[in-house]
Amino acid sequence: MAGAVEWTWSDIDAGLASSFDLPFSREKRTPLEGLTLGTGVTVPMTRSEQSGPTGSGQQGAHVTGSPTVDALIRYEPLPGWFAMTDFHRYVQGSRQAPWNPDFDYGFGFDNGAPFSLHLTYFNYASNRLDPSAEKGENVTRFNQGTWSAGWRFPVPEALATPMLLDPDLAIDCTVDVNVSPRFYDQASAANRSWKQSLSLGCHYPVVAGIYVEWKAFAYPQHRDQQPWDPDFTYAVGWSWGYPGTFSLRYGNYSGNRWPGRDAGPAQGRFVDGAITASWSQAW
Repeated sequence: MAGAVEWTWSDIDAGLASSFDLPFSREKRTPLEGLTLGTGVTVPMTRSEQSGPTGSGQQGAHVTGSPTVDALIRYEPLPGWFAMTDFHRYVQGSRQAPWNPDFDYGFGFDNGAPFSLHLTYFNYASNRLDPSAEKGENVTRFNQGTWSAGWRFPVPEALATPMLLDPDLAIDCTVDVNVSPRFYDQASAANRSWKQSLSLGCHYPVVAGIYVEWKAFAYPQHRDQQPWDPDFTYAVGWSWGYPGTFSLRYGNYSGNRWPGRDAGPAQGRFVDGAITASWSQAW
């Protein structure tokens, strides 16, 4: 990763110009080029039975009471353009809540370049490999996924350098507008349309592959925010970021609340996060 940078109009223009680029090449691609395969194990910090309403139907808290074995497939037909799916096997199947997916998936454009725009779709709802008609399950409900459009930027050098332990690294941030066409509203016990949120997230590299990430959310329509929708998320991990290497990560994506705001049951505590050990190989 390049060191902290000073913003210039030429850098911003180059980043914007790279957005949604279609970099076709006459060079023949190898059969595996653009493919990433990964596997991992995710262990929740707490495995106690959840108390209180942490979800309903197809949507709810990310917290599970069971470890999972995960398998990732991601493919980039062109640099920046991707499609991915992540499969989950629950070690204790009885603790898989109706809203905990068998798999999640996403696609879109995100080339990771400074000052670039991105557009992505991800679906973490109750996707099922073998849906039960009796339980009202579906393979997927596409309109319950989330579309995100945003801009990636590095923290300016004057601000980043005093915060960095390693001056050769950089703090990268993204600002996004997020929209879910359909979502479950716990207060009315009914499905509603067009949940909207704004988010600002940053990746802070500490040293030697150790990093911290955080993201803050704002909901223009306050009633759109459900008990499992966070005010903020955070993670800390270790990864060299090279193909064929292991990584270790603690992440908390539960319904965290800012001080002075009450969190929902079994939400917003440190123990509502999970630890993931994973390995991936990219070609």
